Amino acid sequence: MFKLGKLVIGITSTVLYLGITSFLTDVSTEAMLALLPAYLLMVLKIAPELVGVIEGIAESATAFLRLFSGALADIKGKRKLITTAGYALSNAVKPLMGLAYTWDSVLTIRVLDRVGKGIRTPPRDSMIADASVEGKVGRAFGVHRTLDQLGAVIGPLVAFALLPFLGYSGVFFSIAIPGGLAVLVIALFVKEPPMSAKLSRERFVKGFSKLFKGSFAYYMASVAAYSLASFSFIFVIYRASELAGLDPSTTVLLYALIQAFHVASGIPAGELFDRVGGVKAVAISYLTLTLCYLMLSLKLPALMVFLALAVYGLHKGFIETTQRAIIPSLVDPRYKNSAYGLYNTMVGAAILPSNILAGFLYSAFGGWAVFIFGTISSLLATALLLPITRRKASTSITA
Repeated sequence: MFKLGKLVIGITSTVLYLGITSFLTDVSTEAMLALLPAYLLMVLKIAPELVGVIEGIAESATAFLRLFSGALADIKGKRKLITTAGYALSNAVKPLMGLAYTWDSVLTIRVLDRVGKGIRTPPRDSMIADASVEGKVGRAFGVHRTLDQLGAVIGPLVAFALLPFLGYSGVFFSIAIPGGLAVLVIALFVKEPPMSAKLSRERFVKGFSKLFKGSFAYYMASVAAYSLASFSFIFVIYRASELAGLDPSTTVLLYALIQAFHVASGIPAGELFDRVGGVKAVAISYLTLTLCYLMLSLKLPALMVFLALAVYGLHKGFIETTQRAIIPSLVDPRYKNSAYGLYNTMVGAAILPSNILAGFLYSAFGGWAVFIFGTISSLLATALLLPITRRKASTSITA
């Protein structure tokens, strides 16, 4: 299988099986998420500002867990075990959404799901980087993102097809099937690549502080600014349906449109990364978000609104490939797991204030204000990449 993955698409079997695990998990996750906008706003009658609180808490509550997960992997190793535990937790709790009839029960399930994601993401991304073919780290992350997003396309379509027959609760219960298969794939087929070295606690603490200096520090500042602009997709879909005058029940199809362009952009983003370099590729990713938000801040015809959603989907594929792929070039390999943990912590910590602010702006001023704010934040994130260009992204941090 190693040869098949390497010969056909330039990746190893480890990357391929991790991609399949993410594919199955995302069929489960995105089937649930595709129904949440209508379920929260129409069935449970939750106000937009409370939606922002739910989504923000769900992501931010686990932010520092991601840092702990990365540090644990650097010190103890066992990245596959940690990653498998994270996938198992997420896929066990998501079907319980079928029993959620109040906002606090929805919040509890979303938090536990994100706890699982927080546990698994740093060591998983580190394994992808270490298992990539030399000089093709962008391709490895691009292929993984593409497989992940194939699940994100299929999940909403499955939800849309099953909803008339099973109802919301029935669809939520059914996502246990792909979720269970995901855990089996990683447990049985993924082989953990060797690490550079495991670190003592004393050496780890000494070297970890150097992550806050140099190019990686500038990169984290850029990620923070971007994350303030990266509020929940629910606001994007809600604004699009408002501008286009669509019935709220069609939001699942708008979500599928986003995911279709998301999946189409993963591999091209990886190839772009390997060709032009990490800083330029991340900057392009930021600027696609800027374009989308500018379009959504205006009163445009329905066709242009759909184009904005397509651009948003392209941005998601580019950002989720390039932002992760650049990290190994900025840090000492011995602290790679911690760097991914710090990155994911930064992303998660910014989500709560971002979503609360987006919900407030939407309720107080309207959707245009949300996307003007997002435009400004994404431009700031792009500007913060400039010092990394001058310092050369290939410079490592040494312990």
